[in-house]
Formats: sequence, C-alpha cells, structure tokens
Amino acid sequence: MTLMGAVERDGDVFAQLIDGVTGRHLTPFLTRNVALSAQLVTDGLTGYSKMGNHFASHHVIEHNDTYVEGEVHTNTIEGFWKQLKRAWYGTHIISLLATCVLDCGEAMWYNGIEGGMIPCIVTNSFY
Repeated sequence: MTLMGAVERDGDVFAQLIDGVTGRHLTPFLTRNVALSAQLVTDGLTGYSKMGNHFASHHVIEHNDTYVEGEVHTNTIEGFWKQLKRAWYGTHIISLLATCVLDCGEAMWYNGIEGGMIPCIVTNSFY
C-alpha cells in the first residue's frame, strides 16, 4: 500500500491509500480526484509517464537535477508530507496501517480539506 496525495496550490489537499505506484494504480486516483483541466506537476516516478494524456498539461520535476523550474515545483505537496511525517514520528513507535490512515485524515482535516475535484500538484508515495 502507498499513501498518494494531491494538492491544489494555495488550496486543498487530498490523500488516500492506493495499491501501488505504477501507472495502473496512479491513473484511477488522479482521474477521480484531479480536474482534467489541471496543470499536473509530478516528480520523475515512471508511473506518471503517461499522465499527460489525461490532463491539460504535465510537468515533471526530476529531483536528481532540480527542485524548482520557474513556478513549476512539487514543494506544496512535499510540505504536506513533511507536516504529516513530523506528527507521525512524534506520536507513534510502530507503524500501523490503521493509524497511518487516521493520521492522514487528521492532517487533511487540519489543512481544511473539503474534498471534490480540484486542480492539483501531485507527488509520489509516502515513505
């Protein structure tokens, strides 16, 4: 299982457990939760390689080379993961899938999640 997230710049974040990080797993999550008119920004994970077929545009940030290209970056979702991990590591001694889901839900509530279709920026899995 992988925790997948999407966030609208200056807006809502949505996260959910998915079965893996291949295109077969990522595509349903993205097409259900991201507006097809979105400018999609991802890291270089190969599972995202065909996402340009589903959205208005798809920009890839290769973290081996750079983290920001003008206004294109994944820093918004990376900040959400950092906040979630900080709460996670400060609270739990062992990792349980059930508490991971609850913690993610709490972090989404804390960030004012309303849900629905939103243009977003996407990054890969939670480690």
